[in-house]
Amino acid sequence: MKTALLIDDELNSLDTLEYELRQFDHEIQVIGTCSDPRMAKTLIENLRPEVLFLDIEMPWMSGFELLDTLKEINFHLIFVTAYDQFAIKAFDYFTLDYLLKPVSQLALGRAITKIKEIEKPSPSVDFTQIIKAFQQQQEESQKIALPVKNGYEFYKHAEIIRCEADANYSKVFVLNEKPILVSKPLKKISSMLEFPNFFRPHQSHLINLDYMKKFDKSDGGTILMSDGKAVPISRHKKLAFLELIKK
Repeated sequence: MKTALLIDDELNSLDTLEYELRQFDHEIQVIGTCSDPRMAKTLIENLRPEVLFLDIEMPWMSGFELLDTLKEINFHLIFVTAYDQFAIKAFDYFTLDYLLKPVSQLALGRAITKIKEIEKPSPSVDFTQIIKAFQQQQEESQKIALPVKNGYEFYKHAEIIRCEADANYSKVFVLNEKPILVSKPLKKISSMLEFPNFFRPHQSHLINLDYMKKFDKSDGGTILMSDGKAVPISRHKKLAFLELIKK
């Protein structure tokens, strides 16, 4: 039987993974869970698990950053992630083990079988290169297909400054190009460009927070964007926006 430590900032994910692992009670013993990566280093050093199930995207520090704080990786390492199939190509390139959320019992069983077959734990590696590859895969996967009159135009999320409602259509403002008239309502575009990068301060506007230049509190509040547009903030979105910019 191998001992396991679970680290994930999402409590529901922790509970689910722990429950699924306990179904393999003769093979895996869960000796601890942790939802705060700032406390995880001490926990790893004290408990010395044989297997570490680790989330990647967490507040305060990522799973990669946590691993960089350790002197050595003398345990089997399995990443548990919600990232899509494109982003996790980085894992395949570096031959890292991973499980996609929501974790299925079948995938978990395969991971446990693999651990049993490998006597030596994961080697110490330079996670700087993994982070770079991972981020590159994310950027390549984060493209949106915008339906236009004669087909589709493709843009990275980071290229989109803002979107504006135009009846049952939307105008999409992108870097260094003319506005694009898209044959979808803003509500549909909003579902394709989600928080945390994008925020809808008004029923008629969706903005990329990376392109904000100024917030003016007068006249109910407006957001000045990098393309010169002053975007209004609706009364019921103002509190959420103020909380957002304070973080």
